[in-house]
Amino acid sequence: CRGRGGALGHAISEPILHHSASLSNLSAANASSAAGKVPDSSGRVNVYVRVRPAADTFGGTCKTCIRSIPAQRQVVHQGANSGGTRAFTYDGIFDEASTQEEVYAQLGRPVLHDVLCGIHGCILAYGQTGSGKTFSLLETGSDGDTSDCGLVPRIITELFVNIGLDPKNTYEVTVAMFQIYNEQVDDLLEPSSQNLKVRPDQQTKLGWYVEGLEWVTCSDPEGLMHCFDVGRKHLKYAETHMNKHSSRSHAVMQLKVTRRPRPLEGSMEDGSTPFKRYMGKLTIVDLAGSERIKKSQPNGSNKDIRFKEATNINTSLLAIGNVVQALAKQQSHVPFRDSNLTRVLEGSLGGFSRTS
Repeated sequence: CRGRGGALGHAISEPILHHSASLSNLSAANASSAAGKVPDSSGRVNVYVRVRPAADTFGGTCKTCIRSIPAQRQVVHQGANSGGTRAFTYDGIFDEASTQEEVYAQLGRPVLHDVLCGIHGCILAYGQTGSGKTFSLLETGSDGDTSDCGLVPRIITELFVNIGLDPKNTYEVTVAMFQIYNEQVDDLLEPSSQNLKVRPDQQTKLGWYVEGLEWVTCSDPEGLMHCFDVGRKHLKYAETHMNKHSSRSHAVMQLKVTRRPRPLEGSMEDGSTPFKRYMGKLTIVDLAGSERIKKSQPNGSNKDIRFKEATNINTSLLAIGNVVQALAKQQSHVPFRDSNLTRVLEGSLGGFSRTS
């Protein structure tokens, strides 16, 4: 479903962070080669909602105001003081009991399928601070238990499973990671590269690219997971009143997957035989959570820093909202240039990508 119009929704889950690179137990039974298949397209952004359980920190005193109806793809919100209910319909609903595997099956696998077919894909997690976006995307499990692994580790594993099941083609996988912190773009795989510029892509004319970004070639899932772990270590986190591990930057991971036919044994390799080459790019964005300063309550010596971070986070999220609204209304002008975040996402939201 390519990103034309639509809207962004909250991806909400339990915000628990662990660190482990153990992926050996992830099942490959559902993986299949996507080479040569043409994906369906409904022409818009797919929007899913994941509702996380109540946090233990509330001590059971919080009141449930959300009711999930996955079969009808609806979330029902109960207004305060018996103010009535409102139902919202999305492309899919993951309730409090949903698993990471279920989220991946509906969200991650179709996008990966398209990328292997040479189509760009994008997954964004958007929601309030502490709603569990990082858990849904970046969680790597703990103590050998891979059931909590998020979308990124599962995509990495299944990507190379698909490559291994396709002997007729050769693949090249490259990865880059960067964060947008207070409107500054910093390379996460090469920490010395900071304050990078976002430039228009003159070659493809489809969006923007980060100038000087480090791209690393990976030949196996272990190498790709190592890059992922290195990038995560340089992300900006801080404790606020609402979240002990609050992301203070927008984290972006990009994968380029290039596929071309494998030369037949005994064939000439002098370049006289043309080969079609397919390149799909997957962009995964863990957006920093929106927050209200009154609730996050920054204090102490870092109060001014937290305030500046929250201001820039909310401003860039507002820019995304303005872009999506303009696309939905099919306006002649779409304000992609309003922030570095929307510049980076133009290729994903502007109609050239499968986006969820």
